[in-house]
Amino acid sequence: MPAPRLTAALRAGTSGLVVLLGSGALLTATSMLSHAGAVQVTFLNLSDVWSGRFAVLLVSLALLPNAIVWGAAYGVGAGFTVGGGSVVAPLGITSYPQLPHFPLVAALPTDGSGGPLVWLTGIAAGVSVAWFIGIAAVRRPGKGEPRPPWGWAETLVLAALAAVGCAAAMALLAGVSGGALGIGILADLGPSWWRTGMITLAWTGVIGVPGAMVLRWYRLCVPTRASWPEWKAARAERRTSRAQARTAAREARAEAKAARAARAAAEAEARAAVLPTVSPMESAEVREAMAEPWWQWLRPGASGADRKRNRKAATGAGAETGQETGRETGVGTMAGLATPAGTPDATGAVRPRRWALSRKRAPEPQPPAESQPAPNPSRTEPSPPPDDARREP
Repeated sequence: MPAPRLTAALRAGTSGLVVLLGSGALLTATSMLSHAGAVQVTFLNLSDVWSGRFAVLLVSLALLPNAIVWGAAYGVGAGFTVGGGSVVAPLGITSYPQLPHFPLVAALPTDGSGGPLVWLTGIAAGVSVAWFIGIAAVRRPGKGEPRPPWGWAETLVLAALAAVGCAAAMALLAGVSGGALGIGILADLGPSWWRTGMITLAWTGVIGVPGAMVLRWYRLCVPTRASWPEWKAARAERRTSRAQARTAAREARAEAKAARAARAAAEAEARAAVLPTVSPMESAEVREAMAEPWWQWLRPGASGADRKRNRKAATGAGAETGQETGRETGVGTMAGLATPAGTPDATGAVRPRRWALSRKRAPEPQPPAESQPAPNPSRTEPSPPPDDARREP
């Protein structure tokens, strides 16, 4: 990560810590002013001479930074311990042990003094972290050198880093400010470092991180009065660029569609050029076979003896009978299935009905056998001579 961004996160974390310590100092001063009478009586009763009182004042000033840290821990809600297991927090005080008379001890808050305004310490710390990160994320025109804004993820990471740094510094100060001032009830004084750190992280993280994101969006999207013309021009330019991008995408889709259509047409032409001009399905035999019902394809073909008998019976048909028989045989051969028996064939002869699936190749048509010529009634044969006209031997 670049050094300027880390510097911005360090600046935001430091601002949160300064807000916490300032709130602690304010709470300490408010508590001392509210208990001014008890503080004065304790200060005057500790010594009767000016030198002793001056020494008490120096000790109080030396312990004032510890009191400020305690006030910050009290403001975020962690509270602190005043010995004997007692806890002083905005939500209440468990118990007050018998403490020595001292001005800072006399200014401790009483039970029920932590009102809603005390919780503003954690809220102010979170707002400070969000403000510094949001300002650094987006630099508006006319303020310094122009640079691109941070991204959402970068802003989120830097805000979380600033919150962690603020909580770690507060936990360190809480651990250093506590300790023992003696024995007995004075052996455990000050806030708990881990509790103070966790509560500070909760305040700065829950408020600081979303606040930084919102502030970044506001500075990036909502223009000021001084930058309104520039923002308006930039918005119009973005709108024009988006319209151009949509038009280019639409044209690219149209070109791709036209290219696909041309490619499909070219492939169809190539397939048409490869295919034969006359399809086998266009032959007369196949059309005749396909025109018959499908159940007639399961009929067995006629045997050679049946065809010979049919040709003998159809002597007047001649060549036409031979052609029809050949066509029937060709169709049966091509379809792979014979025609059923029991139906009249081309010659009109009825075959015996016999349903069986036959895939054997139909026999080739044989030439018709020679038959005796039919007698011609118009032709007269010479009659034999009469018996009386024969010559005697």
